[in-house]
Amino acid sequence: MQAIKIRQADGTLRRYLNAEFIPAFLMVPEVLLNRTNQEMITLKRTPRALFSDPETIARVESDNFLQVVVDAYAFLAWRHMGIHGKMEDYSGYDPFWRVAHCAPIWVDAMEEMQILPKVGDFYRQTMQNPDQHFGFVPEAEIVAIMETVVPYAMEKHGFREMYRYVKKHRCHEDFGSRRSFDKTNFYVRWYHTDTKHPTKISTDVLRIKNYTKPDFCVNPDGELEESVWDRVEAKAFWDTLSETDQKILWLRWNDMKMEDVAKAVGLSTHSAVSKRIQSIGRRYEEFTGDRLGFRRP
Repeated sequence: MQAIKIRQADGTLRRYLNAEFIPAFLMVPEVLLNRTNQEMITLKRTPRALFSDPETIARVESDNFLQVVVDAYAFLAWRHMGIHGKMEDYSGYDPFWRVAHCAPIWVDAMEEMQILPKVGDFYRQTMQNPDQHFGFVPEAEIVAIMETVVPYAMEKHGFREMYRYVKKHRCHEDFGSRRSFDKTNFYVRWYHTDTKHPTKISTDVLRIKNYTKPDFCVNPDGELEESVWDRVEAKAFWDTLSETDQKILWLRWNDMKMEDVAKAVGLSTHSAVSKRIQSIGRRYEEFTGDRLGFRRP
């Protein structure tokens, strides 16, 4: 990314912090600014203000401005990264949560694809009409742009292969505190071996085999207790399933195709497997009280 310098009152030059993100910021739709930081809606959007007005420059150089760009592009990129689940389901430790929040990845890709100008070019072009006001870009337009930008950046940096590896080697820290289908799947897989009929579970689960909520967790924030209870709850639900249902889920968790799962368990078509999984999902919703979006017949 390109950096530019500004002249101070004493005539010396210094780097204009965060200026490289100005073109990207001007692409953030108003509706998204409302969700992330309403204060930045009032930022002056003319070249004269952005490059000459001390108050506007101070706001651009603030952490607040940078955070808006990072959060906005993470939100816009996530839906096109090919990752199952919502960004809110994961924690800041998740590798792809971090990738999504690395704004230079997306801004560099937009510059390479000539969707955005580099800030130096932007400055030279716009200062020909310094009082031009840049309005807000419609949300549909930036969403359509990111639909092509994100796959380009993912391919360029080899993130597809990285995601396949991360998906197979998830850890507890990758997930946030909220409950999600992916988190539940991970805990069920974590506490079973890769055998044809898995029965081995962790010693933690054996200690509370009666499935009563554990009372030995003393974390004042309740995060440890919630984490342990999630694992126990998943194991308890697993034990309510028939051997066929367990086998269906296990084969799907190990990325077997629907058609092959149907043959393995003696069902007629892949559609029958899909309906069986939807039924299991509805039962899990009833078991936990969560609503995860499984279709009702």
